[in-house]
Amino acid sequence: DALALLGDDSVERLALLLEIHQRNSANEVFQAELPTRTEAAKAEAETLLPLQLEEEQLSRLYGNSSQELRSVRERIAAVKLFLDQQRNQLRKLEDSSPQSPLEYSEAYLQILKNDLITLQERSQQLEEIALKEEQRAQSVAAFEVQEQTMKSALERKSELYKILLKNLGDMNLIKDFSTYNTRVMSRIKPGEKIWPKSRFSLPAGLFLGAVVGMGLALTREVRDRRFHSPNEVESTLGLNVIAQLPPASPLLGKLSLLTAPQSPEAEAIRSIRTTLLNRRRHDLHAKTVGIMSMQSDDVTARVAANVALSLAQVSPRVLLIESNFHSPMLQGIFQLPQSRTLNDLMAGQVSLAETIHRVQQGLHVIVANRDEQLANDVFADGRFEKQIQSLRAHYDWILLSTPAAASSNDLLSIGQLFDLGLFMLIADQEDSVRDVQLMRRLRELNIPVDYAVIQQVHDNLFSGR
Repeated sequence: DALALLGDDSVERLALLLEIHQRNSANEVFQAELPTRTEAAKAEAETLLPLQLEEEQLSRLYGNSSQELRSVRERIAAVKLFLDQQRNQLRKLEDSSPQSPLEYSEAYLQILKNDLITLQERSQQLEEIALKEEQRAQSVAAFEVQEQTMKSALERKSELYKILLKNLGDMNLIKDFSTYNTRVMSRIKPGEKIWPKSRFSLPAGLFLGAVVGMGLALTREVRDRRFHSPNEVESTLGLNVIAQLPPASPLLGKLSLLTAPQSPEAEAIRSIRTTLLNRRRHDLHAKTVGIMSMQSDDVTARVAANVALSLAQVSPRVLLIESNFHSPMLQGIFQLPQSRTLNDLMAGQVSLAETIHRVQQGLHVIVANRDEQLANDVFADGRFEKQIQSLRAHYDWILLSTPAAASSNDLLSIGQLFDLGLFMLIADQEDSVRDVQLMRRLRELNIPVDYAVIQQVHDNLFSGR
């Protein structure tokens, strides 16, 4: 019943497979019959044929009534009977192979397996063909894009070629129809220089050069905020310039008053001393002198040390105090050993007497160490002021070497202790605007600044003049 559901194509294929199977089966039967067939053929060839020949010979010699002839014929009949039995047995073997439904199902299953294998192989082949075709299609697409690009380039060049041909034709047309009308404007003469002419260009150049030079000079003058002369210092800051120190010489060292007492710098220091002594005659309470500057701690400390030495030559009790905790220098200038300093005194670790160093007859020095945090505390809480007030009764002069105003605000606190003020300026390096602002601030706080001292950096007082 299940085999009845097969289609015509499947039935034809099944019939073909069964035919092949039957042939295989027949071949198997034939192989099974082969011994029997061989035996029968052998019996027929070896027994029956000789008996038949013998029968024919005896029949010719003795006739049909011979005893030997009858015996031979009986043997022939026995052999034929044997051969007939063998043939019957072969027929039974040939007819003993009927086809069952299971064999039909197995045959159809084999057909389906073969179909599946064939379809898988065909699918793989089709995939390979599709991959090759896809690669060819990609290459074809690339060639199409390249072709389109080349076509576009060819079209642009073709249009350009047409334009060039048209322009060339127009040029040829103009050349063919153009005519020339010429006439001599003037005769040829020897050449001469027409421009520039010195009688015009020289005065113009001088005038323009003068204008540009004056403009540059005016611009520099306006932008240059340095002082250009001692008179300008006095008029701008409102201070009397009492000394002009020559450029510092390494050969003289820091204490030029001792190493070269006849040098121009020593003379300038003595002029400062003279000014201070004259001021003292008019103001007996003027004991504390503050020496300050806008930007140079080195110049301030060096001038303070030399002025103190100069005052010690005429006064028996002179004290120089270094109130610069940011960049102290007096210990190196006087080459003092490591010992007690103003830092220790302000910290309450030592007494005032232990911090005072005797440099020479009449001159004592209190040095400091670098400690910026201590500077912020000492000048704000009044400890330093109390020490100065206690020292005023024991000394004729107290000189304070202060830190540069540009790097610290300590000057605004220390300045309250000044009786006199010396302001140090460095020629060609001062910013007049900043100095004016500092003077205004000091005067607002009632800090006395009375005199100015100029430190030269060149042989001329001001290199700009």
